[in-house]
Amino acid sequence: MEPTSSLPPYHYNCRTRIIPYIEPTDPYDAALDRYNNLIKPQEKHIEAIVSRVMNYDFASRDKLFDHLAKHKSDLGVSTHAEYMANVSDLLRNPLKQMGLAISARDHTLNLYVWDPRVRVINDKPMHDFAVFSLDKKRLKTFHPKIMDKIMQNLDPNVHGKVMMLTDQYTSKGVSKMVAEIEVRQYEYIIDYFEGDDATDELEMFNRLGMEEEWDTIPEDFKQRILAVDKIVLERYADWFNYNVFNKYIECIRHRQELEAAKTPTLNSQLSTHYETHN
Repeated sequence: MEPTSSLPPYHYNCRTRIIPYIEPTDPYDAALDRYNNLIKPQEKHIEAIVSRVMNYDFASRDKLFDHLAKHKSDLGVSTHAEYMANVSDLLRNPLKQMGLAISARDHTLNLYVWDPRVRVINDKPMHDFAVFSLDKKRLKTFHPKIMDKIMQNLDPNVHGKVMMLTDQYTSKGVSKMVAEIEVRQYEYIIDYFEGDDATDELEMFNRLGMEEEWDTIPEDFKQRILAVDKIVLERYADWFNYNVFNKYIECIRHRQELEAAKTPTLNSQLSTHYETHN
């Protein structure tokens, strides 16, 4: 018998069988089964995922109130009920964008959901963004992010088994200038490290993006960023060992070295200027 594309692979003394695949009857289980086999879920499966995460909460009330305190002003809410209502509104939004990926940070399967509509903060176009852990059955975070930083969570070169569940939205004409809200969100990374909050991964991406725009960042923002970098290097540089974290630590360490090298140069220039004029 000649092997053809219709036959299973075989070789000498190999025994192969063809067995039927029976999809789970529960749409949510079927969705995960399809995802694990790299088969895009159908609409009913996606609806089942959304319905499941609709009931997810933060890991604890402390986590909820911590995230509320950090992001309520940007979202225009004041209570935890309003904050969680915005999460529900995002999930009910028929225009929402979604993707699945295994996080490089904690190797859990996450659902990423964002609103394609723009929320302008500090003259920066941002999008309401939620992250759900399907493995741990919880809401990880909900706050505004720029589109570039959202899509870094769905980069197949960084994370595992990336699958878009909806058509990808692409912002056009997005300002590259680093805004105050991005600096402020990066400052929260200290709390995230201390609380073992996986949201720290989002702020690592935030910081890596800042490095690409470093020369355009206002000096007061730079000093705030460098202050956080210094604390991270002093306290947390050896806490983890995975691709995103290692790249982040390498980035901020290099920036600290570059800034330190500028100091003696500046002092030398000031000294020369003083001697010339005296």
